[in-house]
Amino acid sequence: MSCAFKDGMGREAKLILVFTIVLWSMISRAGVLLESTATLPKGIYSPNLIFGSYSGLSEKYNSGGQIQGVADQYRINLSGKFLATLDPKFKELVRALNNLSPEEHLGDRATGGTLTFKASPKIEYFVPTLSYGITSNLSIGFGIPIVHFQNSMQAYAQGNFEAVSRYAHGLSPDIDKATQKLAEKAANLQGSVSGILNTKGYKSLQNEDWTAPGDLQISAVYRYYTSYRWRLAIRPYIQIPTGRTDDPDDLADIATGGQPAIGIYSIHELQILPRWALVSAVGYQYNIEDSATMRVPASSDDHLPDLDRKETVSRQTGNTVFLEGGFSYKPYRPLEFRIVYDYTTKDPDWYQGNHPDWNYGLLSTDTGSQTNQIKGLVEFSTVNYYMQKSFSIPFLLGYIYGNTFYAVNAPNEITNQLYMRMFF
Repeated sequence: MSCAFKDGMGREAKLILVFTIVLWSMISRAGVLLESTATLPKGIYSPNLIFGSYSGLSEKYNSGGQIQGVADQYRINLSGKFLATLDPKFKELVRALNNLSPEEHLGDRATGGTLTFKASPKIEYFVPTLSYGITSNLSIGFGIPIVHFQNSMQAYAQGNFEAVSRYAHGLSPDIDKATQKLAEKAANLQGSVSGILNTKGYKSLQNEDWTAPGDLQISAVYRYYTSYRWRLAIRPYIQIPTGRTDDPDDLADIATGGQPAIGIYSIHELQILPRWALVSAVGYQYNIEDSATMRVPASSDDHLPDLDRKETVSRQTGNTVFLEGGFSYKPYRPLEFRIVYDYTTKDPDWYQGNHPDWNYGLLSTDTGSQTNQIKGLVEFSTVNYYMQKSFSIPFLLGYIYGNTFYAVNAPNEITNQLYMRMFF
């Protein structure tokens, strides 16, 4: 029976690889709010506390842009004929059952059902940031996300082994023993799958629940042009790999970082009416080549590489382009609403190792991605009241909602962010 699960678990391993890459790109932007040309006054410090979550991660957009359960396509029909080709003991049982009832072919009709998998990841994060105004047009800051990750993975199959066992009970001691063992394996499918993983050097499937840091990001905002209608700024940043890297022996965990990168945004605001402005931003992130420990498939059909295929490889994760565009509306001076369209596209990854006969290109499969989101912001500010000496504490309080409406190789996530920014 152990071989019967091999291909299905391999496809799940490939699924989690894609999931890890997509979630890493999401976490790397966890502390980034909607782009803005705003800078701090000279000499002012501004701590910002951001609380966020990603939901809806049990669904994904596949490589064709279709929504499906995150593991819907990873299924195997555990028919009697199929299991007999993989397990000699099961082959003997099928032959015995067929001989018992030649006309009914009872052995061939025995089935373990359809083996399916379900992953239910959840991500929450807290991002403390601190900014400082060097001049009235130049601010610098840094922030690091603290990620709380939860995931449960389960294997499901519903077959007719117990019914076959009851039908054949008492006809032969050997058949009774075989069908009893078969029913026990079917009842403890999770344990059977974990046993297979252990023999290949993988950790058993279990619920994940841990907290780890993401990558530190150091950033600056330089507003280089201001007029009655236009406000233009750039935001360069550096990403330092302080996050948790992926464990190649664990199919259920993710990386929260570990990627050195540099990037830049060009940010634009056009005041078209006293209360209305058009806002847009264009960003690019270049990921610096580094190394990672991974299991390299032996072929395109090897979805669960053995322990001897684990190697520290050179990698160049795909660079990313970010686009934002929308409008800002301020019905009252302390209140702002923003609606923006957010587009992100990531190039496929590149890998290379020390074995000239290994195909490292297989690690790049489905690593390119694309997401399209609509985001909305509501922000309340007491800064103007503070300047007028009608409020004692200057702060910003805001909420951002994001909803993915189309993607490729990316989760169908919904994002929620609450933040509070203070000034000293």
